[in-house]
Amino acid sequence: MQKEGMQMAKDYQAALEDLRTGKVEELVITPDEFMAFQPVFYNYEYKNQLVGAAHRGGEIHYRMKESGDRGSQD
Repeated sequence: MQKEGMQMAKDYQAALEDLRTGKVEELVITPDEFMAFQPVFYNYEYKNQLVGAAHRGGEIHYRMKESGDRGSQD
């Protein structure tokens, strides 16, 4: 149960897996989440299959790479 003013930690590993397996098309990371997300992403086995794009306000939107994406290993 959450206490007022406290948020439960987000399971970034599960969120990355949902993105990789197609359960979601995009994963949005806010500036407030980035410091907790970054070490999980850095150690994620499939990080090279993902691409992130910076948006206004400091959000990063991650999605699966497509064959035409720059930096793709295809």
